[in-house]
Amino acid sequence: MPTSRKSRYSGPFRLVRLGSADSLTVAARKRNHSREFLGQPAFSPNGHWLAYVSRESGRFEVFVASFPAGHGKYEVSIQGGTQPVWRQDGKELFYLSQDGTLMAVPVKIGASFEAGTPQLLFKIRTRGLRQYRREYDVSPDGQRFLVNVLPEKPPQNPVILLQNWLHQ
Repeated sequence: MPTSRKSRYSGPFRLVRLGSADSLTVAARKRNHSREFLGQPAFSPNGHWLAYVSRESGRFEVFVASFPAGHGKYEVSIQGGTQPVWRQDGKELFYLSQDGTLMAVPVKIGASFEAGTPQLLFKIRTRGLRQYRREYDVSPDGQRFLVNVLPEKPPQNPVILLQNWLHQ
């Protein structure tokens, strides 16, 4: 049965662990109790910035805010975005655009946040569940990607499931 535990942190975001005690799914909600969707949180490598997805504009967009203070709100994506992932050194933030293009944004993190212009990397064909789970990961140096893609062609040999075979 799913459980919900609040953290002891008292900043402007409320972080809630969803699912069982060993679950890694975390949801972020603003403490102002708005109905605004905030999902797919990703902490910067230095832990001072939180990338997340919001739907406040009517479509999913990637934002960054300071953590834990919550000062500033910087929109990183252009024309929609989901699934933010930080490069290990904090110099880039990756996201998936609405049309399935993997994007890279050069960023500077420290006491302040600065984002450059998003760059198109390549298009990927995923299962289409972009707002629910991340369908890619990035190597620490940001040069290689592991992507859960749809196959180009369906499998030639269908899988046959035989149930109750002992009873026949």
